[in-house]
Order: sequence, then structure tokens, then C-alpha cells
Amino acid sequence: EISCSLVGSEMCKETELKVSWKVVPAATSYQIYRSTAKDGDYQNIKTINSVGTSSWTDGSVKTGKTYYYKIKTVVKTQNGEQTSGFSNVKSAKAVPAKTTLKAKASDAKNVKLTWSKVKGASGYEIYRSNSKDGKCSKVKTISKGSTTSYKNGKLKKSTTYYYKIRAYRKVNGKKVYGSYSSVVSVKQKQNKSKKRYPGGMIIIHPAGVFLRFYENSGKIYSKVGFYDKII
Repeated sequence: EISCSLVGSEMCKETELKVSWKVVPAATSYQIYRSTAKDGDYQNIKTINSVGTSSWTDGSVKTGKTYYYKIKTVVKTQNGEQTSGFSNVKSAKAVPAKTTLKAKASDAKNVKLTWSKVKGASGYEIYRSNSKDGKCSKVKTISKGSTTSYKNGKLKKSTTYYYKIRAYRKVNGKKVYGSYSSVVSVKQKQNKSKKRYPGGMIIIHPAGVFLRFYENSGKIYSKVGFYDKII
């Protein structure tokens, strides 16, 4: 009896699925069958004649649809070629790829998020939480697939925020989502306290020396001088 085993089917990108199997000794070809339902009608969509090959990429799938695969193996024997029965069934769904997210505090109240572009994506959804395992809320929907950055503002200083993102592709007016990115965290900066002086404040020393503090364009300056007359 000839046996064959389908190892798996996995997404490569939003319009491709990879099918893989165990190589069978003495095999002359592998016949790949596909259906859109587990117990549906399977059609032979590809025959692989390269005996050392153990995978094939299906580039004729539609985003958001689940596909089911099984294979048959053709083996050369003393009595001629024989074909095995069907292998086990594996399924996969074509969705946008997973992106990689980075976060950096740009100042005390803003975080800059950047991520890798997902080919074929219509946009992205960004989620935020105040704790690592807490509930995330959507803070922004990016409606352009070419956009790879976003500035999240009005945040609390000295607070740690957690972010994740996922790509989506619109199919017939509906969003098909990819997997969430890994969660990244960032702690907001704390404003350094600055000593403020009233503009034009003067400290007079009995020896006739004065020290004047004044502010210009947000910076504090001091000036030392002598006076001839006490007012």
C-alpha cells in the first residue's frame, strides 16, 4: 500500500498559500487537490513531477477565503506506476501578513509608532492598553496601506503604554484581517522641572553688586553688574 502525508498548508501572503508534504521514496509525482469545503468536491489543481520537491505555493487563492488541500502520490513499482489514496486534509486561510511594530516616546505626551509595510494591505488598525495583559482599545484606523507611521498624542507622562497593530484588506467592502503584531511597550517621558524666575528679578548685595535674572524665548539668563545708587 502506498501512503502519503500532507504536512501542512500555510499563508505566504494575502493571495498565496503554501502546501507541504513528506517526500515519498520512489515517488514519480505528487497530485495536489483543492476544495473550498472540507467535505466538498476536490479538484486536481497541480501535479508536481519533481520527485525531490516537498512543497508548492498556490497563487490562485482569494483573500479571506479558506481552502482545503489533500494529495495523492504516484510511485514507480515493478508492476508499473501506482497511485496512492488521498492523504489527510489540511486547510489555510489567505489573509494579510503579520507586521512588525515599533514604538518610541517622542516627548512627555506623544508616542511615535512605526511598522513594516504589508503587501496588499488596504490599511491598519492600532490598539492600545495601559497594562500588558489588559484590554486593548482601538485608537486609530489607518486607511492607506502605504502608511507606516502614526503619532499617538495626548498621553499621560510617566505612564507605560502597550500597543499592537494588524493589517486588513478590503474584499467586497468587508475587511479581512491579518494576525496582530507582537505587543510593544513604551514609557512616557517625564518633563524635567525647570526653575523659573520672574522676568527682571534683581537681587542686590550691600557691596554694590546686583544679580539680575530674566527670561527670553523660554531660557533663563543672569547678569551681574554694579550700581552707583540705591533706588
